[in-house]
Amino acid sequence: MLHSIHRTTSHLTIRRTSIITSRPLSTVVESSSTNQSSSSHSSSESTQESLDSMDIKGRIYSTGRRKTSAARVWITPKDFSIRTPIIINKQPLHEWCTRGSDREELLRPFVATSTLGMYQVWATVKGGGTTGQVGAIRHGLSRALEKHKPELRKELKPEGLLTRDPRMVERKKPGRAKARKSFQWVKR
Repeated sequence: MLHSIHRTTSHLTIRRTSIITSRPLSTVVESSSTNQSSSSHSSSESTQESLDSMDIKGRIYSTGRRKTSAARVWITPKDFSIRTPIIINKQPLHEWCTRGSDREELLRPFVATSTLGMYQVWATVKGGGTTGQVGAIRHGLSRALEKHKPELRKELKPEGLLTRDPRMVERKKPGRAKARKSFQWVKR
């Protein structure tokens, strides 16, 4: 939403305008309400939801977590002039993720929804190790895809891609070597 200032003869008036259409916000709300009453109710609703989840630059943002890793993920519909569609921590996917199994895990949301190569991905991830970071990016990608197109939920949910994996490292207990491992037993 933008605020534009119009100077009239006696006072200043502030008019709210939509970023996407640069029309006054009241006309955007009116047109969207007339669209919803028409027969194409579901398509206009999903389009409106995807527009609501986009930022000013046309990106969809989401957060993913796994173990102690947290990933911030932005996706946009693919721009074919860009050679590397997936950038993680300012590195292309093939440089950042060297293991093939991790790459497969990271791309699972795209494979499950048949949208591989249709989006450009930019992600930053912190904390944990490589497995946790890959899982965090995968979770963020799944959530971003669902935000952009809510109809993809029925393909992502059965695969378990929208659920945050709750498994964490168990804490070390007093009187134990690790969380459950005990010290060697000595008879005397």
